[in-house]
Amino acid sequence: MRIDEVTVVDGSAGHSTSATITYEKNGKPQTKDVIALADECLGWWKKYLKKHGLEAVP
Repeated sequence: MRIDEVTVVDGSAGHSTSATITYEKNGKPQTKDVIALADECLGWWKKYLKKHGLEAVP
């Protein structure tokens, strides 16, 4: 999988309001919100840590 593009939408006072990544998976272009991607990554790590009897350090 290769990320093709990152798009950030400018909001007020120069702060971004949203961002998406565009990538290709199985030969088809996909778009994903970066917050949704971050949530999926956190969920994966939580499962991994639990499965291996590890704890996250606060």
